[in-house]
Amino acid sequence: MTATTATACEYAPCSQVIERAATGRPPRYCGPNCRQAAHRERVRLAEEAAARAARLASARATTRAAFPRAEGYVSSVGDLAAEAFRVMADDQSGRPVMWAAFRELHRCVDAFERVALEYQDAADEAAALAGHDRLPVT
Repeated sequence: MTATTATACEYAPCSQVIERAATGRPPRYCGPNCRQAAHRERVRLAEEAAARAARLASARATTRAAFPRAEGYVSSVGDLAAEAFRVMADDQSGRPVMWAAFRELHRCVDAFERVALEYQDAADEAAALAGHDRLPVT
């Protein structure tokens, strides 16, 4: 006696019903086309997950590298601002020396801004890839 039960093909877009024999392993797919399509879908999902993990690791590495650089610029900007103020207040220095001090201060502030934006972009990307709000650097 061979009783059969019906099951659905496991490939999601397929709606075909599969008849199952009473003995043996139950079929998962209605045929080789659905089996291959399901395999390709699993491979695609695994590749997407690996690419996402690589992007997340890269974004986290960027934040870890950018943060100490930004801290260094904070110190440099403070030192250069103090030097520009000293030159401004010094009657002997003159405008060319003051302009040079401010150019150096602006250069450092621009570099600090680039690093800060790099950090922010990487932190935002890492948070989006991880599926949560941005976390503080640890």
